[in-house]
Order: sequence, then structure tokens, then C-alpha cells
Amino acid sequence: MENKILRKRYELDKKLDEDEFLKVYHAYDLYHENQDVLVKILKRGKFSDRLEDIIRFNNEVEKVNLLRHQGILEILEVGDFEDTYF
Repeated sequence: MENKILRKRYELDKKLDEDEFLKVYHAYDLYHENQDVLVKILKRGKFSDRLEDIIRFNNEVEKVNLLRHQGILEILEVGDFEDTYF
């Protein structure tokens, strides 16, 4: 999925990590002068297609969004693109 652009905003550069449910990419935010960002993508497949996994993904985002600390990244956007949740 490297070099793909999500929502005409995030240009995926390289995959940093992957597990059973998620992929994490380094990307550039094209809206903010190619600022470095991380994009977390819920993997397609037997787990990510289940409604409960999509709900869990969204719940995690909501909880992290409540936290404020210099060591915690800010969430810029949550959504889906071409049947991919990020």
C-alpha cells in the first residue's frame, strides 16, 4: 500500500509495523506541507470485516483522543477510504 494517497491528503511512504489487525505507515500530510504523520489502518480480512472489530477500532480512537501529553500523538482524522478504516 506504500505510495498510495488516502483521501487526497495522506501519502503513505513506508510500512512501519503490522500485526493481526492493523498496519501502521509513515506518511506525509499533503494539507500541511508534507508534515510527517503516522497512519493506522485496520487490515481487511476475517477480523476487520466484523462489526465488533470496527467498533473496537473506533472506541480506541475515542479514548486516545481524550489524552493530552507531549508523548502521545494527536489524532488528525478518522475515517474510511475505499472500504479501508484508518
